[in-house]
Amino acid sequence: MISHLSIIFKKHLIIVAGHGISKTINEVPTEVDKWNIKPFQTEEINTFISHIITGILVAKYNKNSTLIFSGGQTQNIAGPLTEGQSYWYIANSMNWLNLENIKERTTSEEFAKDSYENLIFSICRYHEFTGKYPKFITLISYPYKHYRFFNLHLKAIKYPENKFQFIGMTYDLIDEGTPSLIFPPKITELPDDLPDFELNHSISNFKTDPYGCKGVLLQKKKDRNPFNRYSSYSSSCPELKEILEFCNTNEIKNEIKWDEI
Repeated sequence: MISHLSIIFKKHLIIVAGHGISKTINEVPTEVDKWNIKPFQTEEINTFISHIITGILVAKYNKNSTLIFSGGQTQNIAGPLTEGQSYWYIANSMNWLNLENIKERTTSEEFAKDSYENLIFSICRYHEFTGKYPKFITLISYPYKHYRFFNLHLKAIKYPENKFQFIGMTYDLIDEGTPSLIFPPKITELPDDLPDFELNHSISNFKTDPYGCKGVLLQKKKDRNPFNRYSSYSSSCPELKEILEFCNTNEIKNEIKWDEI
């Protein structure tokens, strides 16, 4: 079952990282032609839905949590609909799994263009939504991104590892009984079974460009921003202004006092 340990954490942010945009806002899109997705994602739509379900279930077990679906206007063909909005509409079409008091604690983050921004932008969106910063974060995405988030993204923003939970979920793991939902430990070594695209195109690039502001990672963000939208998080999250605007191949030197903001 989903771990109940997270119940003790107040100011708990649950992030579901978006990967696609539905063509509909009033039904659960279980068919490929109901999605705006890339050709290589045609086998992934059930996994997208499993991420949404998992986010709702984690929120169910922590009444102090806020659920955020994160992702921007990443596809020209989808128009102004964002990944975050799309996932919210899907959850709404599920009637929030018939659970009370989830919808009121859920919002969308609509500017993220990569996994690093899913994390840091959702922290800022949480601040906009609640007026506070999270003291504990649960992030839901693909299992193969576990190493990337723990060893690269958390390190880049200097967020405490003991205040972060990663849930790697695919459609075949959605059964509530799966042990993969119970606080998987940090992966410190590169797994042998990482997909080549994760190792060669994501991890290798984020290791040399942790904030994704140059070269390949910058170009990816440009490609995923066809409408040239930019957030105002530097203004709405002044405590994080420095890191939001930081662009360097080295990590930021100044410590972020997460326990104090």
